[in-house]
Amino acid sequence: MKHYLRFVKHKIRDDSWKQLAVDICGGYNGTGVSICSYYLVMEGLFGDSPRVPKTASPLDIRFLGPEDMAQIAAIPERNIREPVLQQRLLEGKRCLGMLDGKTIVAFTWCDLESCHFRGCPFPLAENEAYLFDAYTSKECRGTGIAPYLRYRLYDELAKMGKTYLYSITDRFNKPSLRFKLKLNARIIGKGLSVILFKRWHLVSRFTPTEPNAPVNQPERETFV
Repeated sequence: MKHYLRFVKHKIRDDSWKQLAVDICGGYNGTGVSICSYYLVMEGLFGDSPRVPKTASPLDIRFLGPEDMAQIAAIPERNIREPVLQQRLLEGKRCLGMLDGKTIVAFTWCDLESCHFRGCPFPLAENEAYLFDAYTSKECRGTGIAPYLRYRLYDELAKMGKTYLYSITDRFNKPSLRFKLKLNARIIGKGLSVILFKRWHLVSRFTPTEPNAPVNQPERETFV
């Protein structure tokens, strides 16, 4: 409970009123109604690499392991427990992190099997990946670390043959969208997802905005 209250305090201080309204309606405690108006975004090596961030000390970039999950779970403005993070790794999901010494200052996750966003789920082909849950510490925001790490993830995935990369962006999350568009990402679809009390799920019609958007998306409103 203490961890959750600390998390709420950070959300109230840092988020826009629009994002807070959506979050409150969604119920971070796992109850209530979750509403997400989203864009489906395609990312990848579509442009030049961002400049290497100028930092006071050298930063290390590597894929994080089970021993790193406790540190991520302890971040105050996040509300994801360590068992959930450990389970992600067991399922084969990968987390690329940036460290200042032993301190994780940024990370971003990827799923190599499916886009698991409940409002827009679809399986991935061999050359595809789904990017999710990116974070940069407050001290490092505005330094160029976030785009640089994201581009490094593009590069690491390209080495694995993953050249079509998808992500979901909440329409109210303008900083996230700007961040991706600066890396030459493209909005290829949009939709609306509503979850009622963790049981009923309303999926609106998915609207592709580009011909290469995934075709195996929800086509009509359904409760699941």
